[in-house]
Amino acid sequence: MGVEFVKTPSPSTHMGNSNTNNGRGRTRKLNPAQKDLPLPSLEHHLKWGKAFLPQLYAWAGSLGDPFGVNGKMANEVGIIWMRVFPDVVLEDADKPVVIRVVRALSRTLVVRYNPGLHLEWKISPQLA
Repeated sequence: MGVEFVKTPSPSTHMGNSNTNNGRGRTRKLNPAQKDLPLPSLEHHLKWGKAFLPQLYAWAGSLGDPFGVNGKMANEVGIIWMRVFPDVVLEDADKPVVIRVVRALSRTLVVRYNPGLHLEWKISPQLA
């Protein structure tokens, strides 16, 4: 009696559907990354981190409950997108991807948060 090993792609390298089967009968969703954003150039991707995210975080920080903004974020994402990327149309089908990228990044920031560190976001007038 022999054992046969079958090589399967790793979930982190899976390029097809966003749902992957981990071999145990369960399916997990992969979080989209910045590379999945509907941005046409490297310049736009740089603007994402230097202009879009700081404006979104400043908006979230201005609310009474910045950690409860998930339900209110969709509208603000569209407004900030039009301000930062006026030359890139955010299609309705792309908006959930953008929101999922922001949420995944926000979870990463919360995990890495250092309570002794004071962060202050300043939005440049040229980018606003």
